[in-house]
Amino acid sequence: MRANNHRTGIIISALALVVSVCAATFSFLQMQTSKDTAQRQLRAYAIVSKAKLKEIAPNTIPEARIAFDNVGQTPAYNASWTAGINVIPALPEGVTQTGDCAEIMSRPEATHWYFGKELFANKWRYTAFSPAEVKAINDATVYILFTGRLCYADIFQKIITQIFASIGSVAMA
Repeated sequence: MRANNHRTGIIISALALVVSVCAATFSFLQMQTSKDTAQRQLRAYAIVSKAKLKEIAPNTIPEARIAFDNVGQTPAYNASWTAGINVIPALPEGVTQTGDCAEIMSRPEATHWYFGKELFANKWRYTAFSPAEVKAINDATVYILFTGRLCYADIFQKIITQIFASIGSVAMA
């Protein structure tokens, strides 16, 4: 009888140990989830809120005005961006790639901004629209593609990438 009680005590102790390990593991996972949630809530979240092409005219270098909004709770640090303005004959299968953040942020011409809630930037096309491009744009036989990538560090110094693209005809401009 005494051996039976001893064996029952060992089994109960082993079960208690297993339950304790499970509870500790669950608590640890809950703590990790809470930490991840807190970091996500504190992150900067930058979005493109507005993009507008200022002028479409032959032999004029077009300029796009873009607004980045930070809808997160903390500022974005060391933000850099790159973009392109192109005329394309049809809607593309995917977004034009513009380099990864390490390359964009290390360019000699890269700007490095701190921004709280809103930031405006301008982008000029490298070449002027040709008269044929302007005619095709006005006839709505081609599309204007404005695409780019915004890179910034959040409060935890994690690099965040925001890819943006605006595709449209003359109505977009």
